Amino acid sequence: MHECLSVQDWIRLWGHPEAVAHRLAECPACWPLREDLAAWTESVSRCEDCSSSLETALLDEEHLNCPSCMESFTQLHELVEGLEHFDPALASEILSAQELFAKLDRLPLNARIGRVTDDPRYHQWGLAQRLLGASKELWCSDPNRAHEHGTVAVAVAELLDPTTYHPLWVADLRAKAHAYLGNTHRIRAEFPEAEREFLAAEGHVWRGTGSGHARTTVFSLKASLHIDQHRFVEASLLLESVLAFYERAEDPAAIGRTCLKLARVEEAREEFGAAARLCLRALSYLDHHDHRRLWVLAQQNAVEYTIAAGDARQGRALFDDLPSPVDRSMELRRLWIEGNLFRAEGEPGAARVAYGAARAGFAEDGQHYLAALVSLEEAALALDEGESLTALEAAQEASILLVRGAARQEAIAVLRVLLDSLERGMADRALVLTLARRIAALQPS
Repeated sequence: MHECLSVQDWIRLWGHPEAVAHRLAECPACWPLREDLAAWTESVSRCEDCSSSLETALLDEEHLNCPSCMESFTQLHELVEGLEHFDPALASEILSAQELFAKLDRLPLNARIGRVTDDPRYHQWGLAQRLLGASKELWCSDPNRAHEHGTVAVAVAELLDPTTYHPLWVADLRAKAHAYLGNTHRIRAEFPEAEREFLAAEGHVWRGTGSGHARTTVFSLKASLHIDQHRFVEASLLLESVLAFYERAEDPAAIGRTCLKLARVEEAREEFGAAARLCLRALSYLDHHDHRRLWVLAQQNAVEYTIAAGDARQGRALFDDLPSPVDRSMELRRLWIEGNLFRAEGEPGAARVAYGAARAGFAEDGQHYLAALVSLEEAALALDEGESLTALEAAQEASILLVRGAARQEAIAVLRVLLDSLERGMADRALVLTLARRIAALQPS
């Protein structure tokens, strides 16, 4: 009976001088090519000795035949893949990065930057990736905290030693760090600052490995900035480049996600038919088991855009085929879409019930911005029924909800225009929905 190896055990073994990364260095044919990463990778993949080392490093029959050992080894591979670096010896940084991150996280932002700048122990690849992961996790829920993590990540990335981590890979990581920080500026509606960070990110991309992954990350996030800026042509060009990369890489999930992002561009242009077709295209790439949430989102979006395009019959057919929602948020969104469908089918009573349930649910869950958008749908429905006072009350409710949802000042200003129009009796359904779409576009994504 042997002692099973944990993920931490595997990490310690990979960091040992006899580990695979050190044995690869002994190969006289491959190691001299290390300065050219593409050539080195190709050489290692074709070299019988190096390939054998990569496949069997530290694995004996006892461990290979142990399900527990192999499960932890698989987890290690996933963690190393998350580091986005070619050198397995960096696995040890998975452990130290978490410790360093915890020490930094207790400090104010300025103190964190000072600690990183002054202490070489923090000049670590794994820490930069840990900070970037923490930033991404908070993009939607806590943009300010996400911005702090992104700021520190850029500081760490800029201090990495290229001779330790390889200059081309360091350039790729710096590009990612600036792009992530730029995205937090975008979410906070700090567009000039976001532009500055994306400019820095693109500068690093051209000094990187040229693999396309870093460029794709930068372009995809920059496209979101252009969507928020209503620079739709530029956003489309960037996303088409991203889509072409994922098609060459044969990454179905990434293709599907990019199609959904392109659909957002078409929605912003009010080309709803084109947006619906892009959602249906996304579905052809997404697996309903492996990408369940994204798959359901694509189907819901296809219904929403089809209804907005004025095709209630096709919208009903698509809606009736919708799968079960994967969480409460999607269940509430389904109710919202159903309200739109009932309104398009001339069933105002059923629409009012669906809208009310969706709005109440979003408000109860603290999703006040979404609750406000549903209130505006209710205002449009009231105008359809000639109930101008009810429409005004729904818009006033939306105003309160937007404030609770920490909406941008631009969104509040648009709603004030709508309220003024309703008070003067100068608003109709088309105006309400147009301004509602503008307010929806101002919600950070």
